[in-house]
Amino acid sequence: MCHIPWENRLDAVINVFTAFGYFDDEVENQQVLEGVHRALKPGGRFLVDLPDREGRARLSEGRIWFEAERRLSGPSSGSIPSTA
Repeated sequence: MCHIPWENRLDAVINVFTAFGYFDDEVENQQVLEGVHRALKPGGRFLVDLPDREGRARLSEGRIWFEAERRLSGPSSGSIPSTA
């Protein structure tokens, strides 16, 4: 998944079943995001399936949870812009 061979070719990339962020090295996770960014046509969309935080919390009652903010930077602009 780390190597995405296309440039400006895809209208959309869909990542399902929380299949992102599993690399041990954050550099590899960053490479995936940069590959998606490179593969998308201008105006293309990246859809990421994420677990429901509240549902997950209900299933994991009694465990310790914390929130952290992390920003991944993009290949040229310094950040990957949000389209939301």
